[in-house]
Amino acid sequence: MFSAGNSQHERISRSKVMTAERVFTILSGLFLLCAAALLWWNNLTAAFVTATLGIVAWFLSFRAQVRTRVAAESPIERDEDIED
Repeated sequence: MFSAGNSQHERISRSKVMTAERVFTILSGLFLLCAAALLWWNNLTAAFVTATLGIVAWFLSFRAQVRTRVAAESPIERDEDIED
């Protein structure tokens, strides 16, 4: 017997979030590699902008991970934390 947390809907929505995490992580890596190449070629302005985009992509990946963890908590646990 499965618990209420093992529904098909949760597995589908979780896989979409995991895909978003992976996409943002890959983008951040690509941006940072491009920034390193631009820095090597002494194009400092473009390197700064590209590195900034990489950092933003990393923060979006981190945000997707946090949203997944918060959604995984049951409402009962959240209510108990609020009352304490």
